[in-house]
Amino acid sequence: MATPFQRAHRGHQGEIPGFNFIFAPTIRLPLSSVKLTSPGQLSGNHASLGFCSRSNSCAQVAAYIALRYTDNMAAEITTAEYRALAELRYLIRKFVGEGDAAARAAGLEPQQYLLLLALRGLPEGEEATIRTLADRLALKHHSAVELIDRLEVHGYVRRSRNRDDRRRVLVTLLPRGEKLLEQVARDRIGELRASGAALVSAIGALLESGGSPAVRKKPR
Repeated sequence: MATPFQRAHRGHQGEIPGFNFIFAPTIRLPLSSVKLTSPGQLSGNHASLGFCSRSNSCAQVAAYIALRYTDNMAAEITTAEYRALAELRYLIRKFVGEGDAAARAAGLEPQQYLLLLALRGLPEGEEATIRTLADRLALKHHSAVELIDRLEVHGYVRRSRNRDDRRRVLVTLLPRGEKLLEQVARDRIGELRASGAALVSAIGALLESGGSPAVRKKPR
């Protein structure tokens, strides 16, 4: 039959990060954070907390869990960080929305523009396979195929077989597609050069606010 401490262990395991009790005749606490000064007592960050054994109360286990958990929690996010994050999100959505409008004005659907951009802007040495383009756009393979089908019908791209591996299909940007892409990209680059300082400022406010909230500790 499970002891109360084993039931407590099962109840908390998986819910609290870093929970690593070892249940034996007694519960052994992590030595990196606590040390035993005398039978039944702990020191350090958890002074006066009882050393849990079968005869102790489950409340002591819960108390240790709470201390262990809150001790490693990040500092509270500041109002300035919330504002910078909200501003960053706003500016990104604004830029993306304006880009969609520019694409439509050029006669392209936003996804068509993004695929042409991904195709033209592939990293050096990267082959323009359908799988690669799907990954770059975070699309399912069949969705990328349908998108390329529509672009091919309009004469914006062309598919061909890889010479060394006929199973590999490569996508090539055609002059007509590149002309439309350049029209939209010129607009977007111009917008970034005109108002990108606000985007950089929002990112900078997050990076320069004393480190990542995930690693800052609460003041003691």
